[in-house]
Amino acid sequence: MRFASYRDIRMPNLSVRILRDVLGGAGLDYLAAFQAAGLDPDIAEYPGSVVTGEQELAFQLKFVELTARRTDLWIEAGQGYSLASLGVHGLAIATAPTLTHWVEVVMEMDVAYAMAEFSSIHNSHGALTGARIRHSEAPSELVAFSVYRDTVATVRGLTMLTAKDPFPFTGMHLPLEEVSPELVQMVPVPITLGAQEVRLEWDEQLSVKQLPFGDAFQHETYVRQAKDHLRQFQLEQDWTRSVVEAMKATPGTGVALGEVASMLNTSVRTLQRRLEQHGRTFRQLRGVARFELATDLLTSTNISVSEISRRLGYEEPASFTVAFKRWSGRSPSQYRVSPPPQR
Repeated sequence: MRFASYRDIRMPNLSVRILRDVLGGAGLDYLAAFQAAGLDPDIAEYPGSVVTGEQELAFQLKFVELTARRTDLWIEAGQGYSLASLGVHGLAIATAPTLTHWVEVVMEMDVAYAMAEFSSIHNSHGALTGARIRHSEAPSELVAFSVYRDTVATVRGLTMLTAKDPFPFTGMHLPLEEVSPELVQMVPVPITLGAQEVRLEWDEQLSVKQLPFGDAFQHETYVRQAKDHLRQFQLEQDWTRSVVEAMKATPGTGVALGEVASMLNTSVRTLQRRLEQHGRTFRQLRGVARFELATDLLTSTNISVSEISRRLGYEEPASFTVAFKRWSGRSPSQYRVSPPPQR
């Protein structure tokens, strides 16, 4: 999922529960992760509960801090994510007739727990020979964990789809300096380190071979449902964008609910109802507006952090720093020195 999408989406609590169970099983303080994300621990107990993308990101950042490069726990986390974790998108993947269909679905569906971008690999003849996973927009603290988790989850998914264990990779390239023996044992080929991205490669003939559990009719049905879900998400994102842009147009983002409603030619009651329908609050969107304004000022000007804090309506620069770290996982100064690549 792209970083911009992460800020504007709600997702099931499944990922939070998976990571909580890993922390609890290792005897680590999982309550600290809930606190960092601003979540009640009970949310992991109720099926159907949702969290915001910001909360999911904060939980993952704290998970990485608590596990402190415990790659065994990162692998355990990756094994916890299954196709069922992705809901209707997972069903579209599970019923893919071929790996070509699988790659197409994974590339199109920008709704997932990982802050990653999937794309296909083709040989000189245009045949599909693999998939790549980029984590260019993920906070630097998350990259190594994300490489482990997403690689393991993808390998596990391919093994399930093809009923081949181990999956017959012809090559695997990872953007890591070293790799744990546990991950090496999961694949039948040597792992090349120091790559720019995750690259999972296989023989081109495997891409068009009928998968044992594939079903073209069911696949098309679930793809349509998944696309409907994605379009609905995009509509919701467009509405929240309107609110965010309205607040960004007001100096200090101190605009009141009534003012935004007036700017959008709607009533306060209608605005509140729409925000409730999308699982967002006016306060959350004000945070999004402040974050976007802050990143613009940090990357395009030399204005001091304290002055940016004042312009955004914070009484104390320390409060702004705390909020910015919650949004991005980095302090304003760190973000200014090393912002994520623009796409």
